[in-house]
Amino acid sequence: MSKLAARTSPYTVAEALLRIEQFDVSAQLHSIDVPILIIGAENDRLTSLEASVDMHRKIAGSN
Repeated sequence: MSKLAARTSPYTVAEALLRIEQFDVSAQLHSIDVPILIIGAENDRLTSLEASVDMHRKIAGSN
């Protein structure tokens, strides 16, 4: 565990995780115009495979 993580209160960690969960830029994905590789897996703990497939559909030219 890093020194920063050891000094961070559980409340702060919970608040950060909640904000991450609420952060949604899916409406802007269509505006990405650079090559992008989307990597997903069935057992990904952060991003579901369905979400990765959805990103791929919304980003033109993604692989």
